[in-house]
Amino acid sequence: MWTAQTSGGTTSEVDFFVDGIQKWTEYWPPYVFGGDDQFFDTAGLKNGSHTLMARAISSTGQVATASIAVTVNNIRKGANRA
Repeated sequence: MWTAQTSGGTTSEVDFFVDGIQKWTEYWPPYVFGGDDQFFDTAGLKNGSHTLMARAISSTGQVATASIAVTVNNIRKGANRA
């Protein structure tokens, strides 16, 4: 599960980015990629390094971001493991 937590002022939205491309916007807490009780599925990403970023925007227009570099290593079902 990919979640973002905010503090301070009133948050109007949290945007989730994968490699600089906005993939999801959440308007109500809990701020979860894909909606409540959903999981971030890496199957749609190529194996290798990716950057995940969350951007929170307050009701007064203040912006805060947090990002992390991750490495994806999807193993296909039935793939030969040597």
